[in-house]
Amino acid sequence: MKERFCMPVIAQGSNAIYVRIGFCPDVVKFTEWATGLKFEWYRGQGNDTGLTKDATGDGTVQTAQGVNLVYFDDLPHKLTSTPTVVEAGNWADANGIEFTSDVTGLTDHALLMVEAWRIDIPFTRGIHDGTTNNNTYFEDSSMDFAKQGVTGGQKWILMNMSNNNYAHISSVVKVNDKYSRLMLSDSAGSATTAADIDTGDVAMVIQKDMAQYPLSDYGHMS
Repeated sequence: MKERFCMPVIAQGSNAIYVRIGFCPDVVKFTEWATGLKFEWYRGQGNDTGLTKDATGDGTVQTAQGVNLVYFDDLPHKLTSTPTVVEAGNWADANGIEFTSDVTGLTDHALLMVEAWRIDIPFTRGIHDGTTNNNTYFEDSSMDFAKQGVTGGQKWILMNMSNNNYAHISSVVKVNDKYSRLMLSDSAGSATTAADIDTGDVAMVIQKDMAQYPLSDYGHMS
């Protein structure tokens, strides 16, 4: 079962709220008790996103407001500056969350019950900023994939969300000071361009054992 964090938070008007939870969450929720409004966030959505639900249960997807992952370098009462925002893909660096100032429900003295659940199965995401298109690698210079637990040996799969193509990851390569390059292959380890990576493509990087069925192009499910 996921580790669960739960605590009451009192909103301070339309101001961002930072909560130190001690780990990176997979799922975050809060309930505003006076109105029944609920807010939900899932790490796969990325930062500054969420889902707002009113008291009747009707939901609205938020794409420019919500939760950011953050890093607290000290206990909240000892901070002298706001925590640092962590890119959602670099989840291993996060130990807290920010509710952005524009989240619905952050009114003066509103009582929020905040809940967060720890990650069970690691996965990450990135944006290809390499200069080469349709090559045998994916690169995101802001990411350290090794730090997020990604390994080679065809144990992980990269799914190109921009075109629904995918490939296995044969190795994780260090570029400058980060392991930011993923070498792509078929299930046997032979280099492939089949993921059709272009600059700006968004990709999910997931463990092979949690990939959905079917993924048969490279013999994964055959």
